[in-house]
Amino acid sequence: MASVTRILPGRRDLLAPAASYPQRYPALLASAVTGTPQSRFDILFAAGSASLALGADGTVRDGQGIVVPGGFLDALDAIWSAHRRDRIEDGLPFHGGWFVYLGYELVGQIEPSLRLPGSTGAMPVAFALRIPAAAIVDHVGDRTVLVAEEGGEHWLDTLAADLNTPMPELPLAAPRGIDEDDPQHFLAGVRRIHEHLCNGDVFQVNLSRRWTAHYAEPPSPASLMRSLRAANPAPFAACCNSRDGRWSVHRPSAWWSRATACCRRARLPAPGPAWRATTTSSASANSPRIRRSVPSTSC
Repeated sequence: MASVTRILPGRRDLLAPAASYPQRYPALLASAVTGTPQSRFDILFAAGSASLALGADGTVRDGQGIVVPGGFLDALDAIWSAHRRDRIEDGLPFHGGWFVYLGYELVGQIEPSLRLPGSTGAMPVAFALRIPAAAIVDHVGDRTVLVAEEGGEHWLDTLAADLNTPMPELPLAAPRGIDEDDPQHFLAGVRRIHEHLCNGDVFQVNLSRRWTAHYAEPPSPASLMRSLRAANPAPFAACCNSRDGRWSVHRPSAWWSRATACCRRARLPAPGPAWRATTTSSASANSPRIRRSVPSTSC
């Protein structure tokens, strides 16, 4: 299956159509800096008809709410294979496909032996959205490229028209209150990290503290993104406004905002080894796994 493109001169602000038509454009990836290969493109994704979501209860459902048997990754592999397209080598990062969110809790389906806290709130553990078209801002080429899959050529006219949309008013009210995690809990975690490092269990640990801002009305992901990019420009930023999840994220400052009436902000940890032997027998049985995941460490 081929794709079609249309090139517009200049770089467009993709947040305006994302904010004005959130049902039409469920996700936006953007960068506040340029000059690196990773920050060259901004991408506004157009909504397709297929989706997949893993709820906090461990149930996988498709876009019609029908339960899909098995794990999320197996279901994603199957639906991706059904819509698979040939790779196109033209320098663009996207020609149609999927927008995928994978929460850290998904590791529980990959490594069932981990003892993880239960997922809270309405945010799914993971979801995937089918994307038939997109607008791509090329910061290096000073151009905006519209791309659509074969059969979705009508998206080119829709995208071109929507890119002329002026930025709407995006008010962001002050929160009614802000809570933060108990500092002593954080400090106790720091002490445990020191123990793990000195024992050679891990080579890197990221510890997070959470701040929760309470709002009278849920702020939109676009309003959060606009506020964040003004106050805290980041090389990697995104907002998502789909029925499966509403959030905004800015990195490398590495904290994200969940767009609900209770807006949580937390530093994002990096994945790493999470297993520690407590007995000689368990260490012996798992030594091949340890060698694969943990290099030698000194303290």
